[in-house]
Amino acid sequence: MSDIRTREAAFNQNSAHQTERVLASIWSEVLGVSEIAPEDNFIELGGDSVAATLCVHRLHGQVSVELPIALLLEANMTLRSLAALIERSLAASPLQPFSDG
Repeated sequence: MSDIRTREAAFNQNSAHQTERVLASIWSEVLGVSEIAPEDNFIELGGDSVAATLCVHRLHGQVSVELPIALLLEANMTLRSLAALIERSLAASPLQPFSDG
């Protein structure tokens, strides 16, 4: 049983790291900052409401998740904490049935 939990934890961690990489790429592109660390804050990197709008739009296109723009503008929102919120949101979303239609 613990082997299953270990594999689930590893999967969740890898998934979170992938989300962090996607976010870092988007932030880097939109903000013009080459190095983005997991503990970096969007606002401290120079983000504003226009940049947040662009990031949310690009994120939706890549990950199909909708975030409120205000979330990026929260003072304590780091890349890592935003990635964790996205992962929880994706995990809570029920899978849609496949349609041949």
